[in-house]
Order: sequence, then C-alpha cells, then structure tokens
Amino acid sequence: FNADGYFNVPKDARRSDRYVQYAVAASKMAMADSGLDTSKIDARRYGVMVGSGIGGLSTLEAFGHTPGHSAVRVSSGSETDAV
Repeated sequence: FNADGYFNVPKDARRSDRYVQYAVAASKMAMADSGLDTSKIDARRYGVMVGSGIGGLSTLEAFGHTPGHSAVRVSSGSETDAV
C-alpha cells in the first residue's frame, strides 16, 4: 500500500501514522465510489473527521511508550511530573 497518491502532498503521507494513511485513502475511495459531483455540493456541508487521543501505534513505539513503562515528560512547564 502506497499512501502518497491519496495525500495532496506526498510528504504528508510519510509523516502520518499508518492508520491515518488508511483512513485518508478509504475516505477518498468512498467519495469516488459515491459518484457525488463535488462541484455541486457546498464543501462546508460534508467531510470526514479522523481523531485519536494518543496517536497511532507507530507514534507510540517511536517515542518509547510501551506497556509496562513509565510515561515520558515532554513539557518544560510547571506541570506535575508524569507518572
């Protein structure tokens, strides 16, 4: 699976977690399959939202967040330390 063709900027595909790549590709395929003429639709009235509270597995693994390990502090503010 090469996600580059589903993003306006191929570099964005390489910066995205795999689940985001699949979600973007699936939403673009669904729009193409729907047969909707997007030139006749108000773009503010339709869309796709994808979200994750913690990011994808690739992000978690890249930053060392694995089960059984403590969280890593990433802020230099005065917040309390991560558990």
